[in-house]
Amino acid sequence: IQCKGEVGELHEIIDRWNCDPEYVIEMMQDIQERFRHISRTAIDEINRKTGKPKSHLYHIATFYKAFSLEPKGETVVQVCMGTACHVKGSAKILDSFERVLGVGTGETTADNRFTLEAVACLGACSIAPVVKIGEEVFGNVQSKDVEKLLKQAGDGGGHNKESKKEPKKSVASKIAPADLEKIAGEQKKKDDAFKKMLMVCTGTGCVAAKGFDIRDGLISALEKKGVSSDYAVVGTGCNGFCASGPIVVVQPDGIFYQKVNEKDLDEIVDSLENGSTIERLLYKNPVSGEINEKMGDIPFFSKQELIALRNKGLIDPENIDHYIARGGYDALRKVLGGMKQEDVIDEVIASGIRGRGGGGFPAGVKWKSGYEAAKERKEEIFVVCNADEGDPGAFMDRSIIETDPHSVLEGMLIGAFATGSKEGYIYIRKEYPLAQTRLAKAIDQAKAYGLLGDDILGSGFGFDIHVHRGAGAFVCGESSALMASMAGKPGEPRAKYVHSVEYGFRDKPTILNNVETWANVPEIIAKGAKWFAGIGTGDVSENPWNGSSGTKVFSLVGDVRNTGLVEVPMGITLREIVEVVGGGIPEGREFKAVQTGGPSGGCLPAAKLDMQVDFDSLTEAGSMMGSGGMIVMDDHT
Repeated sequence: IQCKGEVGELHEIIDRWNCDPEYVIEMMQDIQERFRHISRTAIDEINRKTGKPKSHLYHIATFYKAFSLEPKGETVVQVCMGTACHVKGSAKILDSFERVLGVGTGETTADNRFTLEAVACLGACSIAPVVKIGEEVFGNVQSKDVEKLLKQAGDGGGHNKESKKEPKKSVASKIAPADLEKIAGEQKKKDDAFKKMLMVCTGTGCVAAKGFDIRDGLISALEKKGVSSDYAVVGTGCNGFCASGPIVVVQPDGIFYQKVNEKDLDEIVDSLENGSTIERLLYKNPVSGEINEKMGDIPFFSKQELIALRNKGLIDPENIDHYIARGGYDALRKVLGGMKQEDVIDEVIASGIRGRGGGGFPAGVKWKSGYEAAKERKEEIFVVCNADEGDPGAFMDRSIIETDPHSVLEGMLIGAFATGSKEGYIYIRKEYPLAQTRLAKAIDQAKAYGLLGDDILGSGFGFDIHVHRGAGAFVCGESSALMASMAGKPGEPRAKYVHSVEYGFRDKPTILNNVETWANVPEIIAKGAKWFAGIGTGDVSENPWNGSSGTKVFSLVGDVRNTGLVEVPMGITLREIVEVVGGGIPEGREFKAVQTGGPSGGCLPAAKLDMQVDFDSLTEAGSMMGSGGMIVMDDHT
C-alpha cells in the first residue's frame, strides 16, 4: 500500500511537468523535496513516463548537488563556505554544527532530523557568515548561535518566512498602451493619499534579520493606533545597505532608520504623528561620529548612480502597478509603438552596454548576430536570462529579481521583439527561493495584463517566458552548460567555437544575457543610447569595445564596514568603493586585497587601490569584472 502511494505521488509530480523530457530536472527537484531523495522507484517511473534512459537519469541524479540517492534528514543544514563567508570565519561555524549535531559534514543524525552540508555559496554574502536551515537563511551567525538555531528549527519557528496573508489574486484584464498611463495615475493617486510611506526592506539580507516581522509589525502598530489610513507600509526589495538591516525608510522625507527592532515600532509610529525622529535608529558614521538623518546624506549612497537598481527601496516588487507608476513598461510601449527590430538593436549597440554577467561581450552585437542567424536560417530564436549566479561573493542578480523583477521581464520583452523571439527562459538558482517566488508573481501579473502572451499591447507581437530552476551546479552559470541543463541534461559545457547565437538552446539561435544586463535595457530605450554611453569610460559611439559605458552593480562584502549592494559608474576607483562607499576596514586593521570576478578573477593588492574599475582595467591588472562580486580582505585574512 505504501509503495502504491509513493508511485501515485510520483505520477502526480511527473504529470505536473507534462511528462516533458526537458523538465526531468524540475521533476527530480519536486521529488527530492517531497521524499528527501531520488529513489530507484522514482528513476523507474520517470524513465517510463518520459522515455529518458535510466543511465541518463542516474547521471543527472549524481551530477547536481540538489539530488541525493540516499534519504536526507527532515531538515538540511547548509553552512556556506564561499569566499565571503570564509573571510568571516565560516569554518568555525561548520565545526560548531558538527560538534552540536554529533555528525560529520555530509552526514545525517541518527534520528534523521538533520543532514549537515557545506556548500560553495548561498548568495547572501552581505550578511556573512551565512547558514541555511531548511528554507530559512540566517546571517552574521556566530558559533554561540548554533544550538539556538537548531532548537528554533526543531520547534518549527522561523524569522524569515513570508507573511501568511493571502496574496491578492490576479484578475485577467488585457491592457492597451493608453492604460499604462491610467494605471500609473491611479497608483500615484493612492500613494499621494497617505501622509507618509514606510518603506521596509524585505530583501534576503533584511529578511534574515526579521524584515517580514518588521513589515507586519508596523502594519499592526498603525492599526492599533487607528492611523493606518494615514500611513502606508510597503515591503520593498533590497535597499542595498545590508550591513544596516533591518531598514525602514520614511518617504518622501528620506528618513533612514537602521537596525530596527520590533520593540521600536510603536515609537516609529508615534514619531510620524508628532513629526520627530528617533536618533538612536539613525545612521551614525563609525569614523566621524556624525549622525545622518536622511538616506541621501549617508556616504554609502553618495557615489552611487542607479540604473539597474533604479527602483530599489521605492516599490513593492510584488505589485506590477508600482512598477508601472515608476515608468515601467513605457520602454516596451515605445518599442512596440513604431520602432523597427533593427532600430532597437542599433540603439543597444550604440549604448555600448557590455554583458554584466562575466566576459563583457557587447550585448547589442550579440543580439544582431542572433537575429541575423535566425533570419538567414529561417529558424526560431530563443531569449534566455541567466540568473544562475554562482560566483562566491555575488548576489546582484538575486537582489535585482527580489527588488524589481518586472525590469528584467521588460528587458527580455524588448530583446525578444528586437530579435524576433517568441519564447524566452529564465534559469534561476535553486538557492534563491524568495527571488523565485517574486519572479513567478511578476510573470503571473504580466500575463494578467497581457504584457506576456499573444498580441502584447495590441501590437501583434507575442512572447512568453518560462522558468527553469537550477539544481545546484556552479558550472551551469556558463552559457552552454546552462542550456544543456535547460534541456534536461547534465550541465556539461561544450567547446566555445560553437556560438550560442547560432546554435544554442535546442541547437537554435539563442540570445543569453544575465539579469543585470536585461534590467538595463528598458532605461537604454527610454532615455537613449547617447545618455547611457555618456556614463562610464571611453568612447563607445563608434565601437562598443572602446570603453565601459553605464554603471555596474557590485556586491561589496568581506572585511569592510558597509557591506551591501552598490551601483556605481564605470571608471570609479577601487579606493572610492572600498573607503568611501564601503566605509573602510573595521577594527583598525589594514587593507590587504580585494577579490573581483569570483574564482575566475584575482586578488588586487593595496597598490591597485587607485586604479579605475572597468572591464579593460581589471583585465589588464590580472583580474576581471566578472558578474560583480567584490570581496574585501584585511591583513588578518
